[in-house]
Amino acid sequence: MFAIVNMYAIINSQPKREIQIMYNRLSFLFTQNEKLAALHLVNECLDGMGGDRPMDLEDDPFTWCHVKVLTSMGWSKHEAAGTYGALCEKGALWIEKDVNYHDGAWTDTISHDLYEWAESHWDEFVANSKPSYKQHLQAINSQQK
Repeated sequence: MFAIVNMYAIINSQPKREIQIMYNRLSFLFTQNEKLAALHLVNECLDGMGGDRPMDLEDDPFTWCHVKVLTSMGWSKHEAAGTYGALCEKGALWIEKDVNYHDGAWTDTISHDLYEWAESHWDEFVANSKPSYKQHLQAINSQQK
């Protein structure tokens, strides 16, 4: 009971914008596009460290990501930029703005909350053969017919 009352007090003391961000971090209200992109970003981190499931990232301090992951999976440059920005806005990843990009290193990171969220969606993602963005759009179009 104390934790619920305490959370209520914290939320009620925050400006409206911060409440929305706090709420999103607890539940990640993703569109289907954002959900697919988030899972691909987590998958890229797992490929980089040799993990099998999102919670394998729990002790990995290097959960780097980059918008190039999305373009390599079929998003256009503009679609990827919008989706990546939306994921950042929802607290799923952190875009590093103070960096020297000349060395080619990836400096953006996925959040701890994101790979915890991804764990509960991982089996579905794998069962669907980790669909590309193009496959995702084809599935949507076939459902609308």
